[in-house]
Amino acid sequence: MSLAVLAAEEFGKHMMCFGAIGLREDDEDMWKDFHTRFRNHAPKYENVFAMAVSMLPKGVDKEAFYSEMTKHVRADQARKIAGLYVDLTDDGHAIHPAEVVGPDEARDAITVYDRVLSMWEALWEDDVFEDVFADGLARGAQELRYALIEDDEETIRRYFTFEEE
Repeated sequence: MSLAVLAAEEFGKHMMCFGAIGLREDDEDMWKDFHTRFRNHAPKYENVFAMAVSMLPKGVDKEAFYSEMTKHVRADQARKIAGLYVDLTDDGHAIHPAEVVGPDEARDAITVYDRVLSMWEALWEDDVFEDVFADGLARGAQELRYALIEDDEETIRRYFTFEEE
């Protein structure tokens, strides 16, 4: 579990960098926010967690997951630490990591983040991102960035399917 969460955080860094494409160089507030989030574990993990939630099958209440995201992220961050270190209770009882994080939780975390990483990897392997960058993303990066934030499917589709204008 701990290593899966750590891997997700590292991937979250990649996603933050990818998401920074198109940020205006002179926007100090946006870059300050970027650097603050980049140095903290929860925002990096939230990126991957949100991507995992977006991949849930139809019929699952994704809004419920999103509304509880902060709670889930906090719990996973606590389990990450608990899975790495022996801890003590207030009464001095030692708690072994295996008492906090069981094999089922670890397997579930690994499975979820493997799916997220595999999906992202497939985009790179299929040269989708390479084609997007080669197709002038530098000129339209800001437009794409805001389209992704605002879930503007038409604009996103235009960038990723290379439709002629």
